[in-house]
Amino acid sequence: MIDFNFIEQCEGLHCQGYIPEHHHEAGVHIACGLDLSVYRKHDLLTHGLPEILVAKLSPYLGLKNHAAAEALRNKPLHISEKEAQLINQLFHHQVSSRLKRQWPKSYRTVPFENLPDACQTVVASVAHQYGNLSTRTPHFWHQCTTGDWHDVYNNLMHFGDHYPERRQREARLLSQCLDNQ
Repeated sequence: MIDFNFIEQCEGLHCQGYIPEHHHEAGVHIACGLDLSVYRKHDLLTHGLPEILVAKLSPYLGLKNHAAAEALRNKPLHISEKEAQLINQLFHHQVSSRLKRQWPKSYRTVPFENLPDACQTVVASVAHQYGNLSTRTPHFWHQCTTGDWHDVYNNLMHFGDHYPERRQREARLLSQCLDNQ
């Protein structure tokens, strides 16, 4: 089972809209890192977010780069902690659903649901930031889906992105599985 508490600890719970550093194509983010630039109003309503919350998020939907920064500057985004938790539930469901759909199409050696919790959590944590791992981080995805967990560990330790502390934290979590093998 994916430990979304681990991911939330990595991301933080943001009740104010923000644009992450190092993301040149990013939109406004909220809650546990939900990027509003990739959503439409219909998407959020379909996933069950209350209309009043969707109305708060709507001015930032689909906006990236300077447009997102300007929208946030002109109208700062603030939500309650309860609203942030609702958004997190949506986002967690999307990450796990995407992984469960994509995993069987890969080189997998074990069904995703049968992986140790730490392995599921590490894959989900990277997917939380990168989205489609098969296209955004294909080498990492291949290592995960072929069960090369020692290589995954080494990859995380030297991932080369702007989040070395997070990748190393994921590697430490993964090492719990490796120690038990």
